Amino acid sequence: MLTWEDVEGRYGMVALLDTEADRSVTVVSTRERLASWELECENFFRAPYDPELAYGINKRVAGVSPYTSFGEDGELEWGWRCRSFLQAIYLMVYLDFTGGKKVRRCKSPDCGRFFRLAAHESYYCSFRCTRRVVAQCSRGLWP
Repeated sequence: MLTWEDVEGRYGMVALLDTEADRSVTVVSTRERLASWELECENFFRAPYDPELAYGINKRVAGVSPYTSFGEDGELEWGWRCRSFLQAIYLMVYLDFTGGKKVRRCKSPDCGRFFRLAAHESYYCSFRCTRRVVAQCSRGLWP
């Protein structure tokens, strides 16, 4: 068990007055542990169709809740409450996968990043990766 001062110092916790929250206060972390980010980045996706992918995403978005409020124009706006920035990133991944967005792994050697397809089909995540492959092909270095 940690004191509020310990938690505040370690994680940058702040208490915000939130009249729309159940208890009128929301506790937010302004700092997440670097070690958890490093681990997540190393293991973000192991393979395109990893059988544990759904389990991993479900585990990381557990606790996310829908949030509705009134906008400045008086109309209802919807959103999400996440406990951390990392959880918000996994929520975006979840929404992409379940919302029919196509996610592809970059085909450029030495890259392999996942990216969301735009309006046009692409095999590479960026213009830089596309240029790298074109240059390697012109030199006969890539099939």
